[in-house]
Amino acid sequence: MPVAFATLLQTVINGLLVGGVYGISALGLTLVWGIMDIVNIAHGELMLLGAFACYFLFVGYGVTPVVSAALVVPLGMATGLFPYRTVIRRVVGRPALASLLLTFGVSLFLNNSMLNLWSPTIRSVGWFPGSLALGPALIPGTRLVAFAVAVLAAVLLYLFLSRTYSGRAIRAIMQDPEAAAAMGVNTRAILLLAFGLGTAFAFLAGSLLATVRPFAPQFAVSYAIIAFVIVVAGGLGNPMGALLGGLLIGLIESFTGTFWSQAYTPVVVSLLLVTFLLVRPTGLFRGARA
Repeated sequence: MPVAFATLLQTVINGLLVGGVYGISALGLTLVWGIMDIVNIAHGELMLLGAFACYFLFVGYGVTPVVSAALVVPLGMATGLFPYRTVIRRVVGRPALASLLLTFGVSLFLNNSMLNLWSPTIRSVGWFPGSLALGPALIPGTRLVAFAVAVLAAVLLYLFLSRTYSGRAIRAIMQDPEAAAAMGVNTRAILLLAFGLGTAFAFLAGSLLATVRPFAPQFAVSYAIIAFVIVVAGGLGNPMGALLGGLLIGLIESFTGTFWSQAYTPVVVSLLLVTFLLVRPTGLFRGARA
């Protein structure tokens, strides 16, 4: 089998597997942005908190990343409730600049706290469950497991949004908050739930990314940029679009790193953000709604 085909297949596989995790990170952001109209600049730091939780559970207690993924979801939910009740709820419904400045302050606080508590040392979760051969390509077990957990989480979120009252209430507020309130939806409780879910998915994405690549507090900006690009590409408030956008960005990042240079992947991702905002601000997958 030609070497070029093997390289291409490996590149596609790597991009799709990482892109699935990226999609989960964007799900958390698009829930908060779409339902509250709040641009959460601290999203990257929330992902890193999930990564550190996975790391310390693995190193300190031998908890496998699969179990960690289940543990960080309620941890992220609980973590999200505190900033919402104390500060975030105060800017709901206010001009976008207010939420931008507020979440920027939260981002600085969290990032500096992590730097002081855990230092800028680059860490990784050394968990290796083997690999799977697919023709000439090799699928790392860590990426495959992370992708499987991400898909399961996406399916559970889809079922929640489509089959439960709270999920349908979230979708109703995304479409028309005033009409939802008029129909008796408790908007305060639903906004609190949505922010908690968004934080939980940020924690989950961070814990999964910790198993496939190194991380450190200073990586928060790059995490946030990727999530923002995916949300813009997938369409604001569009969970299915976030997943598809994650796969797309994962593929683009993989192809850039393989056939050009890994050092240019942040440049390409940042350029994509500008391009989508200028050319297709409503997203590529606007019609692919959950």
